[in-house]
Amino acid sequence: MSKSARKTNQVKFIGRDKVARAVFAAAESMGISDRKMLEELSSQIIQRLEPARPLPGMEKFVSPKPQHPLTSSQIEVAVKEALAEKETLSQTGIELSQNGLRVLERRYLKKDGEGKLVETPQELFRRVAKHIASAELIYHSEADVSSLEEAFYQLMTNLEFLPNSPTLMNAGSELGQLSACFVIPIGDSMESIFDAVRYT
Repeated sequence: MSKSARKTNQVKFIGRDKVARAVFAAAESMGISDRKMLEELSSQIIQRLEPARPLPGMEKFVSPKPQHPLTSSQIEVAVKEALAEKETLSQTGIELSQNGLRVLERRYLKKDGEGKLVETPQELFRRVAKHIASAELIYHSEADVSSLEEAFYQLMTNLEFLPNSPTLMNAGSELGQLSACFVIPIGDSMESIFDAVRYT
């Protein structure tokens, strides 16, 4: 590939300093003067606006997208969106991204017959923690279920550990099915193979 062709295929990245200055100006015009928050906003917005860097060796396969100078109104909108997202996350008490919250809403939070949400992220994690902790009573009748529930709840809300999808969906529900897959042993005979088919 010629030098000019390689140059054409290079992905241009936004000027971070320029965007940071615009973010500071937009945020300060909204009455935000906290230096740490301004730096967080700048970093977050630059990350959103900057195109993903191609993997090494893949640059020639990346179609460059035209980069247009950002206007002050676009920066202001981005700041407002970031602040709204920050407010949403602070209300949940869980450090999830906006996309993470959308996934919870679509797949895991309980809904009524009309598809309206009837559960918050906190209630989801509490439901799962309560159901998982209650299993201890099967093995230890004197188990401190409340402490175990709280410990498991903290693990999930701190995003240190999250169980599989069936657990998030079904724990504490009427079905209560927590397994993601089922394994049926098959012996080395036609009879065993057909038994496995029959059981499924």
